[in-house]
Amino acid sequence: MKTLIFLAVFAIVFQLGTSHMYGEPKGKVTCNNNHTVDIKITNVDDLNEWTVDEWQLKNKSECKPVFGNETVTYSALNLPDCAWSSEQPANSSIKYVLKINPTKKNSSTGQLRGYDHLYYVWCSYVNQNVSSASFVPIKNREYNDSSTAFFNFNLQAFNYPNFTGRVPNKVPLRKKLYFQASVETSSRAPNLDLFLVHCYSSKNSDPTSKDGQVSLIEEGCGNKATSEDLEDTLSYSCASDSTEEKFSIQAFRYYGAETGDAVYFHCDLRVCLANKPTSACECPSSSQCPSSRKKRSTVDETKVYRVSTGPFILENDEEEKETGSGEENESKSLSNGTVITVAISGVLAVAIICLTAYLILRSRNKRSQRGDIHVAT
Repeated sequence: MKTLIFLAVFAIVFQLGTSHMYGEPKGKVTCNNNHTVDIKITNVDDLNEWTVDEWQLKNKSECKPVFGNETVTYSALNLPDCAWSSEQPANSSIKYVLKINPTKKNSSTGQLRGYDHLYYVWCSYVNQNVSSASFVPIKNREYNDSSTAFFNFNLQAFNYPNFTGRVPNKVPLRKKLYFQASVETSSRAPNLDLFLVHCYSSKNSDPTSKDGQVSLIEEGCGNKATSEDLEDTLSYSCASDSTEEKFSIQAFRYYGAETGDAVYFHCDLRVCLANKPTSACECPSSSQCPSSRKKRSTVDETKVYRVSTGPFILENDEEEKETGSGEENESKSLSNGTVITVAISGVLAVAIICLTAYLILRSRNKRSQRGDIHVAT
């Protein structure tokens, strides 16, 4: 910090002595949604004395500008690749600082040309879907500029375990679906860490609706105690220092829902700088996840991003049809068997009654015959 202050003061003093020689640059910076930044510096009247290699940032060819009409233009610089530093104080905004300090490779005049042009540019991505940007030329502080941008987030559903394939228009009940949440970045080595604050399903496309809300993942925990998935089909493991988070769950139908009713999935996301031990995006340990179901704590919605996917229309369950047909056939078989059994039992009962009556009548007839014979004698 002391070094920065010293450079700033030195540059301002130097500028006071050289402003008559050179024009006053003006800067314009734009932070883009895809995690890149555009910078344009105009009024660089000594541009013909420089080469683009001398203006590249961090000595990287991909951070090189183009020259034209006293203008230096940096287009789609990747963050953090071209950033001088990155920070996230108190887990708030993510701030990238770009230092533009062109230096002559071979200086024969002895002039400190590196201090003729010294600028600090920063993009500050705030965890409220907003980012700000500022351009501060150290030798010309009055020419500042700012802009706004957003992180781009996605929540996608896939048909296959390798997270490919579009989910069919009608999803079979109990079909496993594969979800991937991500933050968009153009860098091959982004220093961002995505975190699932809360993922849940509902009957409504509006993520704020409580209609049918079923919590699945909460504060990076997706175990049986956290998930309200009654069949415990959720599979999730928090990924450390990654711009992607993945989970899977079987498609389900709400109780009492009709065939064709929609199911939506929503996630509240947080993004932090990666490789920070005290980050708000640090994955919880198994002991930090609840061991028993409890009421969800209130999420600070000013520090999360919300994404949704769906609807998923569920088709008739063939297994239910087959099971239902089997049960129905079994029921019919039982009914038919019962009728046959009752009929046979009835026939046997009638036969027994008839046999009993016959034996009784026969016995009486024998007695009558004996009596008649005795009287005759």
